Amino acid sequence: MDQSPHFTRLPPEVHANVLSFLPSNRDVAALSASCRLFHGLCDMGKRREYRRLRVVPKPDSLNRTFNRLLEILKRPSIGRYVREIHFHTDLRFTLIRMHLAPSDNGHHLDPEEIKLLQNSSYGVYMAQVLALLLIIVSPNVEYIRIPAPFQSLATYLQDGEPTILPENVEFPILGFLRRINANPEKRFLQNLRSVYIATDQDVREDPWPGYYCPLDFTRCMALFRVFPAVEEIMANSMEPILSTTPFLRMMRAYEEYMDDAESHHPLSTSEQPGAADTMDDEESQSPLPAPARIVMDTPQEDIMYDVSWLKPASTNFSTITMMTSSVDCRYMAAVTLSSKELRSFTYGVGGRGRIGNGFPIFNPKTFIQAMLMHKTTLDRLHMDIDGEWLLDDHMTPEEEQEVEAVFDRFGGRHDMSASPLDFALPGALWEQSGSLRDFHALKTLEMGLRFLNYFARGILVPNIENFNLVDHLPPNLETLTIRGYESGANAEHDAQVNALRALQASPSSKLTELDGVDRFIPDNEHIQPVVTILHRLGGRLDDRWSEDGESVPDPDSNLSDLEE
Repeated sequence: MDQSPHFTRLPPEVHANVLSFLPSNRDVAALSASCRLFHGLCDMGKRREYRRLRVVPKPDSLNRTFNRLLEILKRPSIGRYVREIHFHTDLRFTLIRMHLAPSDNGHHLDPEEIKLLQNSSYGVYMAQVLALLLIIVSPNVEYIRIPAPFQSLATYLQDGEPTILPENVEFPILGFLRRINANPEKRFLQNLRSVYIATDQDVREDPWPGYYCPLDFTRCMALFRVFPAVEEIMANSMEPILSTTPFLRMMRAYEEYMDDAESHHPLSTSEQPGAADTMDDEESQSPLPAPARIVMDTPQEDIMYDVSWLKPASTNFSTITMMTSSVDCRYMAAVTLSSKELRSFTYGVGGRGRIGNGFPIFNPKTFIQAMLMHKTTLDRLHMDIDGEWLLDDHMTPEEEQEVEAVFDRFGGRHDMSASPLDFALPGALWEQSGSLRDFHALKTLEMGLRFLNYFARGILVPNIENFNLVDHLPPNLETLTIRGYESGANAEHDAQVNALRALQASPSSKLTELDGVDRFIPDNEHIQPVVTILHRLGGRLDDRWSEDGESVPDPDSNLSDLEE
């Protein structure tokens, strides 16, 4: 009789333990189909049901989620099947509705009416609590879709006047994440890889119809930065804004700091126009006193109110996505520089308007300098900003110089509209020089031709005579997607595209895919929205969700990238 070791002869508890370490449902399904012994043990029906869980503040969803939670508590091994948790709600909308109810109704609320409004918000809090409990009992969660679990400095335009929400609001998930940040040894979310921060545009009752949604993206990064396996953070349709309490505390400290430092600022020595342009190098290296002088009146353990986390290489995020958003380049630089090893970055404008006056200028110099800090690791770059490009193809050299001067004053080194976030930008950022050819790790690139040409020419490098785009691409580029190109619209662009086609056809070239030259891929642009019922009906998440955990595709959640 054969006594050699064999996996099928091992005890059932060993089989179950081995299965618990298989991260892919496909691997488990293959094992289930290979042997009758493992078919029942793999429990594929339960795995499909619990792989992706969704929590919505509706009675049916809350009851279903509660029953699933009870089943996990009765049989803890089921919690290992959960890979994704989708929390589809946003507490800020409930707060806005409650806060604006008196002006909407034309009278002040009496206690009974206030109680009714408070009761209507219980479902939102219950959804948060259930989502939190699911996180606790699901050790293998890899993906979380969650609204910002704190109050932002969100303002709602009521009769043309902004209204700031009250601060005394509790968020169960925020308290949980704070405790984990304070005690990293706690074994929660150890397998979390990807975080999607849902904005108000993901809620069916969007309080910002047609506008970018205010979101403190940097604080969201701080909440999830300590988890060992985390790689990716995403948000759509956002404009950055600081959270209420941190913002007010930071601004008080910042105002005191500026008062003390005003006499030391190199630009304060002259009120003549162009003084910033005539500074010599020595003066430009004597900036404000050290940012370490800023002291927050916040408990030391509350890292959420501390801006020091924004220092370079302080987060584990290697993939950052901010699509169809409106973000200042200095803010973008602080976000990207906080990554220890940035491998993929995606940013695009368009599709919405901005509450307030105008849009931030996209400063290509600041952006390129920030990317140059990651030139040895950046593998994928997707930029959709040509729709807001300031440099026109038909500008004279003098006009181009004027625009370049604008880049220095707005979003650049000498920008005078400074904010506390600028403390996260190291001096080395402004010394970066180089071009697209310096990105040796870059394999996938997507952007418009105008920004592509600007990037390829480089910054703080000698002028290139007889510039040829194909000679200045990354040496290991494999996939290039061009946005906004129309054949025949620009002779220079046509010549560049023909050269790219020839490069792709060359046997010695690493460029294997060239998209956007045979089909038109439009550039997105900011819009000035007209609020109609169409804004409330379009672009919302479909409510359908089947019992096996599969949902109708959500274009904003990037679920296709997480399928196993």
